[in-house]
Amino acid sequence: MTRNSSTTGSLVAHLAADSNTFWATGTAGTCTGIFKPIWLAQEILPELGSIPKGIYNPETLWWQHEKLHRSILKDYSKVSLYQENRN
Repeated sequence: MTRNSSTTGSLVAHLAADSNTFWATGTAGTCTGIFKPIWLAQEILPELGSIPKGIYNPETLWWQHEKLHRSILKDYSKVSLYQENRN
């Protein structure tokens, strides 16, 4: 195990009189996650792939990112492996 506590995702909200925009990671590591926009009024959600079920499944975004995040926690020099794709 690489850490003794974690989160399941993060959310940022921009609340405005005319519309609200939310950004969510859908992943546990906010430092390596990508915040994707969500507009709840129009029910527009980003494609996140299969829903994780609590066991490892490499087809889900959550587990794909968790594998990357744990790798970086163990060896921060690996951070450059994903930065170009992220940006």
